[in-house]
Amino acid sequence: MENLFSFRYWFDLTPVRLSSAFEVGFFVLFTLMIMAGLAFRIVNKNRQDKFERIVLERATVLSLTTGSLGLLWLFLSFEEISIFGARFWFLFLVLLFVGLIVRVYRYKRFQVPQLRLLEQSKAEANKYLPRRR
Repeated sequence: MENLFSFRYWFDLTPVRLSSAFEVGFFVLFTLMIMAGLAFRIVNKNRQDKFERIVLERATVLSLTTGSLGLLWLFLSFEEISIFGARFWFLFLVLLFVGLIVRVYRYKRFQVPQLRLLEQSKAEANKYLPRRR
């Protein structure tokens, strides 16, 4: 366990073979992420709300990106390619996933209500403006 928190463990470039349980687990995880991204894309087609569509587009990009990069990393570590199959790429992938999740959450939680208010105020102001007939 103390190896897990050492700098040398994560940035060692010598290829280390994953156990078959980890290989299958990571394969299932990354495949499920890709499938979730495709499901988000299908659900997104039926949405009428503009802001929900944007949130689902961002979730689609998040799932497809991390799933694809994860499968690429898994393949390269399975083939024991030293620099591209290194452990720090998995650490980078986890940090990327967490960062994108936080970004989507912040957009949904904080920016969408502000954008809705702005859209409503514009609609109220446009109600009184003259229009062509």
